[in-house]
Amino acid sequence: MAKKMLLTFVRYIGLPAVVLVALTVGGGLASGTGAAGSSGAYGSTIFALLTQPQFDPFGPPPESAVEVIDGSTMTKLQTLPLGQRKVTSLAVSPDESRLYVADQNAGIVIYDTATGFIVDTVALSFPSDTVISADGSHLYATASSSIVAIDTNTRTVSETYSTGSDQPLGIALSADGAALAAVSTNGGSNPAMFLMDPGNLAGALRIPLSNPGEPTNCGLLPADVAFTNTGRALLWDDNCDNLYQVDVPGHSQLTSATIRMGRDSGAAYSANSLFYSTSSSRAYALPHDSGLAVMDPVGVSGSFLGGFSGFALPDALTPNGKSLFVSVQHLFSGGGANTLDQLATATGTFTRDVYTFSLSDEYVVDMHVVGPAVLTQGDVDCNGSVSSVDALKLLRHAAGLSVGQAEPCPDIGTLTPIFGDVDCAGGVSSVDALKLLRYNVALSVSQSEPCTNIGTQFP
Repeated sequence: MAKKMLLTFVRYIGLPAVVLVALTVGGGLASGTGAAGSSGAYGSTIFALLTQPQFDPFGPPPESAVEVIDGSTMTKLQTLPLGQRKVTSLAVSPDESRLYVADQNAGIVIYDTATGFIVDTVALSFPSDTVISADGSHLYATASSSIVAIDTNTRTVSETYSTGSDQPLGIALSADGAALAAVSTNGGSNPAMFLMDPGNLAGALRIPLSNPGEPTNCGLLPADVAFTNTGRALLWDDNCDNLYQVDVPGHSQLTSATIRMGRDSGAAYSANSLFYSTSSSRAYALPHDSGLAVMDPVGVSGSFLGGFSGFALPDALTPNGKSLFVSVQHLFSGGGANTLDQLATATGTFTRDVYTFSLSDEYVVDMHVVGPAVLTQGDVDCNGSVSSVDALKLLRHAAGLSVGQAEPCPDIGTLTPIFGDVDCAGGVSSVDALKLLRYNVALSVSQSEPCTNIGTQFP
């Protein structure tokens, strides 16, 4: 099923740029051209927030942009110029229709992904970080001495919690949406984590953070936070290069579970760096000059993965936790555009330079991955189940006839492993249709190993 592309040129009012927007007719952002891609990455989209360096803090804000990447083929879909903005964070609606950009001079600027136009701006004082709910109904942001909930339907602030003299930095939602956490500092000291119900910010608890037994006598400066699926919140301190752990149900820090990675020469307050993968049960963070920190919160241990060709920061984890994309900056180390390295979290192995950004004078500030699509072996029309209809569609494909599929769905015969090759024999044929029919009447089906069983999700 060929993707139909609609190219729309939109000139921004007040911005000196022409935006090329690629759309898929009938289904979100378009797929780019390129390699067949992996079934485990199909349907994913990477959104990267970039900005130019600002060497004069009193000068005009730097030019910024969002670059959108097809995670299946690692090709660019779209570049969205934002104009002169002091950007810190990016959030993306689950349907990819809205981008929420934190601009410290304006607030939360909301963009329509399809047209590139500004939909609205929610005024906030000095926003730092953002996170969006799984259903896209609410955006949560840290701002000047406050944590804010924004109703994305009305595009208004629905609740504000004052943190007093604390300045909140990184913010995160638990996977089940039941808990919201923000890490804070008070003038560079007295760090804490605010824990709250996303529907009731007023009930927030302030949990002080400490670092007993620190061998380097460094000052605590955690700036990023993430949740595990085991009832813990994790906080990354890029000054001490420590990972602190908080028992969420017990509302207390687990000081004996602090993971010390060894302090390097890097700076503090590195944001948009910490992620936890439920697939590997590991936390990932990027110290300044030591590579990628890979940490086991339960085992209270960690190690480094290096080999980057430049300065690594930030990173982004796929929602299924199977891939971590690390942005590698070259702008300050010889020049050139940022690149992406991709880590397979199951094996701890990197594929280097899977993508090169198109903007050579801007570096990545924040990234997010939406998707990938969930694909099931044998469900060739992607309607959610394996039936005799799928067998019929394989026969139509084998005969060169058109095949109807629900979106997003890869073309039969594409991807690696081959989509529709249910016996993993190396190609799609009428034999695969016969095996789907056998599966649907509960008869045995032979497959060449390794092969994903019919009716189960691709890894």
